[in-house]
Amino acid sequence: MQTNGKIESYLGFCIKAGKAALGLDRAEALRRPAALLMADKELSEGSLKRAARLAEKFDCPLILCEGASLGQMIHRPACKFLAVSEKHLAAAIVASAESDEKFRFLRKVGIGGNR
Repeated sequence: MQTNGKIESYLGFCIKAGKAALGLDRAEALRRPAALLMADKELSEGSLKRAARLAEKFDCPLILCEGASLGQMIHRPACKFLAVSEKHLAAAIVASAESDEKFRFLRKVGIGGNR
């Protein structure tokens, strides 16, 4: 539970700083590459495939939130996808998610791959 709280805090920092794109369409429209992509377990199969292509394009990790709802973690229940553009916060989120079974890496690479 402690790890989930850390990730919630990091995501909150990203949103307040304007370093998070909420939704798959907004993430695809980013001008600069994202450092981390996160998807909710309720994301459709087609959207998950789009997210995987986006993770390859940005050369960044893609995390699936299986034991926790992404929308609840960021206090936006309708949100099922999020892109983090701040590489230091993304690295902290990845480090916390690695030790938590609620999160599964669909694509695991270094942060800030093609920058």
